[in-house]
Amino acid sequence: MHDILINNYWLHKWKLTDDDKCRWCGQDTESIYHVFWECHHISVFWKDFNEFCSKHKLQNVDKELVFYGINNELLCCLIFVAKRFVYKCLYDEQIPTMTECLKRIDYVRMIEYNIALKNNKLQQWMLKWRPMFR
Repeated sequence: MHDILINNYWLHKWKLTDDDKCRWCGQDTESIYHVFWECHHISVFWKDFNEFCSKHKLQNVDKELVFYGINNELLCCLIFVAKRFVYKCLYDEQIPTMTECLKRIDYVRMIEYNIALKNNKLQQWMLKWRPMFR
C-alpha cells in the first residue's frame, strides 16, 4: 500500500495541498498508517469490524492483519474489501461505517456466488463463505 495509495502526506510533500492533515480527524498527518489504523475514526471502524468477525467466529483483526494479510481466504477477502472501502471513504471524505462496509461485503459475496454458479464451483464458494451462514 505504501507509495501506491495517495494521501495528504504525499500531496503536501508534492506541494499539491496546503497541509498534510487527515481529512477525517484534521489532527494528525494523513499517512497510510494513520488512515488505516491510527485515526480515531478508523479505530471505531475496526472495532465494529472485529465485532462482525466475532459474530461469525472469525479471528479478530489487528494492525498486522490489516497491513500484511492472513492465510484465511475469507478473512483475507473481508479485510481487502474493508480496506478498499476505507480508502474510497477517504477519497470521498466520508467517515467509514461498518453498515456501509457490510453492503460492499455482500456485493462481493454475491459476485463470487454468481461466478461460482456460472463455473459450477458452488461447493468451493460455500466452503469459503460458510462462516457467514452460521
